[in-house]
Amino acid sequence: WSAWCSNLAIYVADLQTQQLRHIIAGYALPITCMDWSPDKPNLLVCAWTDKTVSVWDVETESTLYTLSLDSPPILVQWCRGDPEKIAIASENGTVRLWQPVASNSLVSRDFNFSKVAVLRWNVKIACLLAAGHADCSITIYNSASQSPHRIKCADSKYGGHTDGVVDLQWDPLSDNYLIAAFGSGLMGLFDTDKQVQVRAFDKSPGGCRCLEWLPTSPGSFVAASDKHGSVRQWNVSQNAPEKSFKVGNSGVHSLRMLPGGDRALVANVDGQVGVYHLK
Repeated sequence: WSAWCSNLAIYVADLQTQQLRHIIAGYALPITCMDWSPDKPNLLVCAWTDKTVSVWDVETESTLYTLSLDSPPILVQWCRGDPEKIAIASENGTVRLWQPVASNSLVSRDFNFSKVAVLRWNVKIACLLAAGHADCSITIYNSASQSPHRIKCADSKYGGHTDGVVDLQWDPLSDNYLIAAFGSGLMGLFDTDKQVQVRAFDKSPGGCRCLEWLPTSPGSFVAASDKHGSVRQWNVSQNAPEKSFKVGNSGVHSLRMLPGGDRALVANVDGQVGVYHLK
């Protein structure tokens, strides 16, 4: 399946036929975020501004679990290594680890020093959660030991970044490397164990809205801007991009690589959604 949403509805399409299969319109207030289950392809977690997070079965278009919060949720991220766990960030800076089946919800206050802009679970170590903040810092949280450490990327020794973290992605081939994009248009590769910036990349024209690693090309990733419809491909061995692709006539709001590694689902800021071959 692939899915995207408008303010009040979720649209689910078949990846093989690229035909729309389901429209879930059970919302009275705007949707803020959603994510697929890593092990059950029919389950989708969705957050919206009525202060609830729900797990949907898209095939039956029914709600299976719902969690009520004290503040509107802005981010949800299903743990790839532990499918029983979902991370939720709220407007008030609180991050929760929710286990829907067990009806457990663990609240952490280790993130609320600055607004959380992005959440990402480590793809190889199930207990590691990364959060990118509006003050340019990155929190690495070990959910097993409930211990955080913080990389202050605004400091000169970490790159002197500005304008907040807008996206980050763990390297799928490493336990501790991740790449982060900042509002300034700069990007950096970080070793989270040593808490150092390993490489700084050239400033991306138009800034950077989202990042994705390329599963078929080790060390390569793509970066897209919400100011124009171009996606640039980079490799961690070089400071400058290798090539670029045209994906629509307006900026990119979000981009996700599809199974197989050479196609991307792209949502543009003008409302267009399409599948593109990045070759």
